[in-house]
Amino acid sequence: MFARRQGRMLTAIAFLLFAAATLKAVGGNADPVQRIGIFSLQSAQLAVVGLEFALAIWLWSGLLKSLAWVGTVFVFSCFAIVSATQALSGQASCGCFGNLTVHPWIAFSVDLGVLAALGIANPGWAMFDRDVTSLRVGASRDKLLSASAMVFCAAVLIGLMCYNFGSLDAAWAELKKEPAGVEPFLSDVGDCRNGQKKAFKIRVVNYRNHVIRVVGQPGACGCAIETDLPIEIPANGSVELDISFATIGRDGRFTRDNDFFLDIGHLTKLRFRVTGRLVSRPAS
Repeated sequence: MFARRQGRMLTAIAFLLFAAATLKAVGGNADPVQRIGIFSLQSAQLAVVGLEFALAIWLWSGLLKSLAWVGTVFVFSCFAIVSATQALSGQASCGCFGNLTVHPWIAFSVDLGVLAALGIANPGWAMFDRDVTSLRVGASRDKLLSASAMVFCAAVLIGLMCYNFGSLDAAWAELKKEPAGVEPFLSDVGDCRNGQKKAFKIRVVNYRNHVIRVVGQPGACGCAIETDLPIEIPANGSVELDISFATIGRDGRFTRDNDFFLDIGHLTKLRFRVTGRLVSRPAS
């Protein structure tokens, strides 16, 4: 009875992962995770989606169930940390389900619920020891061959994406219908006072095989592009923009979305994000 209930829980978690990965993949401008550090890269965003698909398939396959359980606990623990970080930094949506707006605290609660379910579905030390032993003696050889075949197919798919689009970043941008990307997507301006200007740089990467141009920005944008516009970005190339930022508000952590216009044959917006902390004392 417990084994059946355990199997249902793992299957439900696999379905949640598959649904979340699918919604991310078709989520347009939504981001799978907050674009901080390495997650500013398109390839890192793609890796998150791939990880969810792979973990869902592993859970559904029943292969080395106890090791899949360990991997799932690790992944959802990371998800919980990311969701809490997003909530504390003031994000309105976690991006966990693509374009569906889900507040990070709700996502955090879901992550904790999944971890609780995984605790109930704990396969126990005996199964873990048996799975590790089966790996050593080759008892799971057929299943491992099947897993190896899936890994090979994934590698071929990644190779084809790189061949067709030039890179994983470009492939992910094409999937999301993004003509260009911003690196870093999230810029931290540190401590600042109301109205104080902060200067930083961003790099705009052109994923198209033709020239596009940065032509301007909305009038109400909190950031000002100091680089002379319009500026051309060569095909599959990049340019660096000087940005100045000033904000007014209450003391505390803030995160602001900002846009500028690209000319790709028609005008389209490209977004980047600024974070920092407003303080009353002199900025450090």
